[in-house]
Amino acid sequence: MRDPLSRRTFLRLGSSVALGLAAAPAWRVLARTAPSASVERAAYVMGSIVTVTAYGDESVCNTAITQAFRSMKAVDALMSVYDPRSPLSALNRSGGLGPVAVPTELTALLQASREFSRTTGGAFDVTVKPLLELYGFLDAPVPRRIPDDRTIAATLDAVGSRHLLIDEAHSTVAFGSPHTRIDLGGIAVGHALDRAGAVLRAHGVESALVNHSGDLLAIGAPPGETGWEVGITDPVRNDELCTSVRIRDEALSTSGNYRNFRRIDHRTFGHIVDPAVGRPSEAALSTTVIAPDATTADALSTATFVLGPSFAATLGARKVITVVAGARPGTIRIL
Repeated sequence: MRDPLSRRTFLRLGSSVALGLAAAPAWRVLARTAPSASVERAAYVMGSIVTVTAYGDESVCNTAITQAFRSMKAVDALMSVYDPRSPLSALNRSGGLGPVAVPTELTALLQASREFSRTTGGAFDVTVKPLLELYGFLDAPVPRRIPDDRTIAATLDAVGSRHLLIDEAHSTVAFGSPHTRIDLGGIAVGHALDRAGAVLRAHGVESALVNHSGDLLAIGAPPGETGWEVGITDPVRNDELCTSVRIRDEALSTSGNYRNFRRIDHRTFGHIVDPAVGRPSEAALSTTVIAPDATTADALSTATFVLGPSFAATLGARKVITVVAGARPGTIRIL
């Protein structure tokens, strides 16, 4: 097995070249501690470069980071909609026909997803896959015309957490509609970060940062610091920052439509869809949520993008940073 791609090598290659990556992340770590004091490694996991920075004994940190990467790759193998061999893909193929036996980890995350759907009034919903495909996401062909109301209404019949029929005791899942399909893109990365964090802590690592594009998990703080300082990139001017925050023993997730979008009939449609109306949400350019764990931050950043920043504050998020559509660069709302 080849060694993980180092961060310095990745930076030399550039984000648009290395392994076909998407655009740069929506945050930047504003490091103040000498790089030599830490162990930093990177690997390509779940569609992006994942970087782990850890402080402590070099041998211990390297072993812990290796295992953390493996845990994230295991989540990807379990929950990828792009891999036809994954248990999630198997569920999407057969869930409409009756109960499908799935690994307990997948059952538990689907149960958590259903609970997030309940607490967000349906703004977060993993059954949005048919809607995403309707607009040309998830490798579906981009339509030549904007979906009309009748098509959207017909697609919405298969969307909603009510269609997730979960039997945790037997670890089976079935769909209430034959057309229901699941995409865990709004929660699986957060879950993978939490798993990686658990691995690092189990190895005795007390200071580390795991980052995957717009999602971060912080363990402790760098030596001599009160937390990991993170700059939030302005979604209008990507070379500028909106603000910076410090996180310690918590997670940060950013959702936005400004990097993953489709052009249909000369209009731009982002990939975060409002499950209530079946259309991409346009209320914000980006929403960043800080929460106690990465799974919660990931799900709430998606829901907040649809519902607005005040809603996430009622669900346990410590801070919400929203850049609204149409605002001048740098205009943000912080709760």
